[in-house]
Amino acid sequence: MWNGGGGKIADVPPTSNEKPEETQRFTDVRKRLELAATWGRRIGIIFTVIGIGMQVGAGIAAVRTWNWRSHSKEATGIVMDLDARRSSGSGSRRGSTTYAEHVQFATPDGTTVEFYSSVSTSSPFQPGTKVPVRYNPDNPSDADIDTVLRAWFVPGIIGIMGIVFTFIGGGIWLQRGKR
Repeated sequence: MWNGGGGKIADVPPTSNEKPEETQRFTDVRKRLELAATWGRRIGIIFTVIGIGMQVGAGIAAVRTWNWRSHSKEATGIVMDLDARRSSGSGSRRGSTTYAEHVQFATPDGTTVEFYSSVSTSSPFQPGTKVPVRYNPDNPSDADIDTVLRAWFVPGIIGIMGIVFTFIGGGIWLQRGKR
C-alpha cells in the first residue's frame, strides 16, 4: 500500500492462506536444498581437483616413459623361465598366481644380461619366446620387456581416470552452481 506520498511501501500482512507451520516447513526444505547444493559444489570441486591431479600425474608418468624410451637401447631377448608370484589380494583375486618373465639378452658388445620383468601377469610370454627388450646402455641390467601395453598402461589408465573425475566433478560443480 502507498503511505501517503512518503515514498515508502506500508507493511502489508500476508494474503496467503498458508498456516505458519506450513511456511516454516517450506523454509526448512529450502534450507536443506541450499545445504545440499553447497555440499554438491564442494564434492564437485573435490572431484575436479582429484581429476586434475591425476592428469598431472599421468603427464609426469608419460614424460618419464617417453624419456626412458628415447634414452634406452633396443635388443631382442628370450624368455628363459617364469617366476611364479602368489598374490595376497582380497575378493576374487585372493591367492591368485601371476608370473614375471625371466629374460636373457645380449648387448651389442656381447655381454649377456638377465633380468626379471617388472610386470607380473597371469598371461606371460612363455619360455622360449623371443621378446623385445629395452635397457639402459649405462646399466644393462636396468631392462624390461618392451611392449606398448607395458610401457603406456600406467600413464594411460591414470590419464583416463583423471579425465573421468574431472568431467564428473566439473559437471556436478557447474550443475550445482546453476541453482
